[in-house]
Amino acid sequence: MSVRDISLRIETAIHQKYDYDVPVMIRTHEEMKKLIPVNPFLAEENFDPSKMAVIFLHEHPSEAQIQKVIKIDYPPDKFKIIGSEIFIYCPDGFGRTKLYTNFFENKMKIKGTGRNWNTINKILEIAGKK
Repeated sequence: MSVRDISLRIETAIHQKYDYDVPVMIRTHEEMKKLIPVNPFLAEENFDPSKMAVIFLHEHPSEAQIQKVIKIDYPPDKFKIIGSEIFIYCPDGFGRTKLYTNFFENKMKIKGTGRNWNTINKILEIAGKK
């Protein structure tokens, strides 16, 4: 069974039990580990992991979807789309940023879920112990 099939089964089960349409994003341990070397913001001066997040997209965005956001600029906040993830770094914190899940979902017409960088590292730590 493919990852996409598993996602669809979970989405269907949630809908049948709770009557909610919830997109399910699945990433393998290997896919999660690959986030670290491709993170474009780890080398930022005074990098603060609490001001970093990744949005996991429901599917790989098309070039047309990427073009809808690629030139958007809200300094000092930054983002980079890599594969099915959007890396976000907000050096002043997430309190006022426009760059978060709903912003990208609305602009790109694609579902996603965000996790902060500390949470991602904790998930990797836990997964690595099994």
